[in-house]
Amino acid sequence: MPKRIGVLLLIGLLSASCLLHPVVTPRGPSQNSMVARVSVEPQEYFGPCPVHIRTSGSIRGAPGHSVKYRFIGNGFPWGIWRWGAIPPSGTLRVSEVASIDVAHAGYFFRQVWIMVNGGRLDEFSNRALYTGTCGVPPRPRRVTWRVDTPMYQGPCPKTVNFAGSISAEPGTHVRYRIIANGAPWGPVYSADIGSSGTLAVSETLAIDSAHAGYFSRQLWVMRNGVEPDVYSKQAVYSVRCLPGRPGPHANYTLFDISAPTELVNSGDPRVCGDHVVPRRAAALCGAPLANGQLVLVWNWKPAGCLSGPCRSRIDGYRIYQILGKAHRLIATQFDSALTIATFAQKASAVAGNCYTVRAFFGNDESSDSNEVCVKAGYGETLCISCYGPRR
Repeated sequence: MPKRIGVLLLIGLLSASCLLHPVVTPRGPSQNSMVARVSVEPQEYFGPCPVHIRTSGSIRGAPGHSVKYRFIGNGFPWGIWRWGAIPPSGTLRVSEVASIDVAHAGYFFRQVWIMVNGGRLDEFSNRALYTGTCGVPPRPRRVTWRVDTPMYQGPCPKTVNFAGSISAEPGTHVRYRIIANGAPWGPVYSADIGSSGTLAVSETLAIDSAHAGYFSRQLWVMRNGVEPDVYSKQAVYSVRCLPGRPGPHANYTLFDISAPTELVNSGDPRVCGDHVVPRRAAALCGAPLANGQLVLVWNWKPAGCLSGPCRSRIDGYRIYQILGKAHRLIATQFDSALTIATFAQKASAVAGNCYTVRAFFGNDESSDSNEVCVKAGYGETLCISCYGPRR
């Protein structure tokens, strides 16, 4: 009997110990835990309204688990409740599109609210911030500037006209100035942009022999508050004053017609032959050279233009005799593939004469090639700046 009582007491003590210290079963992560992320596109908007703002996000959780969620705007649950199920990938994609008008523009955020266990363990995504401003964005300032006569050779004074425009938001106050050869020399002008959004700007110069040369002009729109300075492209021009009346080719295009180079008086049939097609070598080189006639040859290629790509095609070449500061047209080569000119006179008969060649297209001509003068007594040439055109 005492032994039985002892066993019963031991069992009672063990039962009491289990009640005081219950056994804890290890638990893994909650099957109901979820994580959400959202983003907004566009994050910044400035333009006409209404505009659509898209909120995209993802909800991660255990595959197969149902989820109840809604979108929150600025902390207020304004969207409807939605239901879904986590797919096998473990990520549920969610999105919404909101239309923002003038009354609802401003600085806001979007968020996803996930209801878990009746609201006791709710989850919230990050806040996706965005700004919306309704209106028309200001027109960026743009400037154009050009010259009507890129190159002139003839009597002076010569009138050169410049024209350009300043484009900006109507009503914008602008201050501008003309830059000459990189130096701001003119007065500062100010004006308001009209309803068209464009302000026309022009300048006229009367250039005499004292101010002739190679120059550039540029339009400078000065800084306005936070807006930086704006510059036009340089309008490059050249004026060379010559005596006499303007001829039929008084205006010249220096910039897209490259000048001939390496003009020489050739007495070598092989050199002469390099400038003609083989079937015409005998007529243009063999017979004239055998008779002692003056033969000029030169090179030309569409390269080296100052303002950009050169004109790839020309109509031919004009050969001029240089008489002091004047030029006299003595021959025209209408075949642009032939960089040669043959004269009826013998080289000895034109000793002391100087020549230059220009490429032409229509009424426009290039600048001069180098000058070649026939040396007295030998029919040889004096080459001046043979390796490049004279500017």
